[in-house]
Amino acid sequence: MGVDAPEMERCGRIEAKKLLTGLILNKNVELKESVKEAYGRTMALVYSDGKLINKIIMESGYGRPDYRKNSQRDILTTAYHKAEIAKSGLWSLCINPPAPKECLIKGNIDMATYEKFYHLQYCRHYNQIVLNTAYGDAWFCSEKEAQAAGFTKSASCDQ
Repeated sequence: MGVDAPEMERCGRIEAKKLLTGLILNKNVELKESVKEAYGRTMALVYSDGKLINKIIMESGYGRPDYRKNSQRDILTTAYHKAEIAKSGLWSLCINPPAPKECLIKGNIDMATYEKFYHLQYCRHYNQIVLNTAYGDAWFCSEKEAQAAGFTKSASCDQ
C-alpha cells in the first residue's frame, strides 16, 4: 500500500523484486490497513522486525507513491522524494536512459491522466520530457512504432 513498483516487464523490476524478497522472504510479517484493490491483490502496510517495509522500498528508490490513503502516506512520499534527490534505485537505472541509435522519439505517460504522448525533436517541450522506463515511458524509432504502442502525438508538436 502506498507503493507502486515496476511491473514485471519494466526497467528495475528485477532489482525491486530482489530487494523485497530480501526484506520479507522466510520472515514473519504483519499487514496493517489491508484492502483488496481493483485486480484482487491485497494492498497493505507491511511490517517486519518492527520496520515498515513499504518505507524501505521507497527510501531505496524502487517505488513511487500510489497516493492511496493510508496512515503512513506522508512518510512514504517523503521517502520517495529523498530517493529521487539521491538518485537511488530506479532514479539511476530507469530515468532518461540513452536513446537507442536513431530512435529519438520520446514516449511519455502523463502520470496525472495516464494518457500516452510521444514527442518529436521539434516539439515545444521535447528537451523537458523525462523518460521513466520503470513505468512505461519509452524511446521510439518512428511515429508508427509509437502509435502502435498506444501513444498519440503531443499537442505541443503542433504549436
